[in-house]
Amino acid sequence: RMNAGRAFHAKLRSRTYPWGKALMFLTTYVQGSGPGPVNNDMLVLVLQGFTHDGKFAVNGRFEINHPQLPDSAEEKPSAEKRFFDLDEPGDAAEKWLEEQPDESFSPSLQDYEAFLSALEIK
Repeated sequence: RMNAGRAFHAKLRSRTYPWGKALMFLTTYVQGSGPGPVNNDMLVLVLQGFTHDGKFAVNGRFEINHPQLPDSAEEKPSAEKRFFDLDEPGDAAEKWLEEQPDESFSPSLQDYEAFLSALEIK
């Protein structure tokens, strides 16, 4: 049995929030080979950090989509969507995601930043 691992780290950011500090990034978790293309069903925004007082670790995984990615691993290639096979070596998907404007994601990265800034951890 094999544990799932991250396929890439895109939009990696270090952030300070009212409640603590965290790293935030986009990724897709894969297990084994043959997962298909990077797609909206598998794309997640990950937040990992600690509260300022060091009492709590904070780990969040949030749904996020991009209109140019296929919706699922089963979707067939088309001219309207970008296909990046997770089995192929290289970092084409990560580079492409880095180039996309923050507001092109849904919810936008700004929406998530506002949400995370509004959290209170006591």
